[in-house]
Amino acid sequence: MSDKPNLPYSQAVVLEIQRIANVVPLNVLHSTLEDTKIGKFAVQKGTLIVPQISSVLFDEKIFPEPMEFKPERFLDSEGKLKECKEMIPFSVGKRQCLGEGLAKMELFLFVVNIFNKFSITKLKNENVSLERNPGATVSPHPFQLLRATAEAVL
Repeated sequence: MSDKPNLPYSQAVVLEIQRIANVVPLNVLHSTLEDTKIGKFAVQKGTLIVPQISSVLFDEKIFPEPMEFKPERFLDSEGKLKECKEMIPFSVGKRQCLGEGLAKMELFLFVVNIFNKFSITKLKNENVSLERNPGATVSPHPFQLLRATAEAVL
């Protein structure tokens, strides 16, 4: 993890993977504590709210061309990682994921090790789609992988 600050593009790739994958698009149920107003809508006390994180992570005003994989969106003009308060794959506020710090560390280590140990390319005649199978959790459409040769070193 000591190399992480020196790998801004790798960090940006992990952020973009999280943004696009958005594995848990529907968050934990919330309940309003008092009568309130959201935009022009009146919301009564006790109303159940289901935050949809996808509405932020795929908002074209925040992330132009949201269906395109662009890690550069998280880098400034000098190639340094920039803060993006709208990047909320773990939710926000009091109900934010308790394991966020550990999950971010594990995800970074997993992704950089995969890219370090393997060559990842699409099959010659296969179009890779970022379309997802929606639901309470999200998964990719079926795709093919090639098994590494026996000479591959882990």
